[in-house]
Amino acid sequence: QGTSLFRYLATIKVVAGALYVDPRHLDRDPLSPDVPKQLELSYFLSVDAEDFAEVTHQGIRRNVDFATYAKLKQRIDRFNSFYRDVRSGDRYTLTYLPDVGTTLALNDRPLGTIPGRDFAEAIFLIWLGDDPMDEGFKRDLLSYRQHASASFAPTGRENSCYV
Repeated sequence: QGTSLFRYLATIKVVAGALYVDPRHLDRDPLSPDVPKQLELSYFLSVDAEDFAEVTHQGIRRNVDFATYAKLKQRIDRFNSFYRDVRSGDRYTLTYLPDVGTTLALNDRPLGTIPGRDFAEAIFLIWLGDDPMDEGFKRDLLSYRQHASASFAPTGRENSCYV
């Protein structure tokens, strides 16, 4: 697993993240559409659903071309409708399974799934793309590639995973 802590203005803890990749694919690019993955984001402060939606739009726009963004726009809007306000201690989990799609869960409760490998790639680009939310956060999340110790295992519950 790769883990990271994002701080605002270098002092305010905002979110801790952990990236999990199927152990059979540790040697592959985690953005590959065939690689199952999960990003866990645990929050240290309250964040409004509208702020998540705005960051999602901005993060995808920064990492894909206009045509790709336009193609994904309807699914991005649908995904953004899944967001809920979070409080300190809440945890979002973003899980991608190639045959299922990308599922957003809050505190282990699935909120919805968006199909498409192209959507999964775009949503994970927010944290792992060429223009990520934060370079240090990205670097730390991808550190598992040096250690090859990430674990990822489906639970049998549709659209969810235990880590």
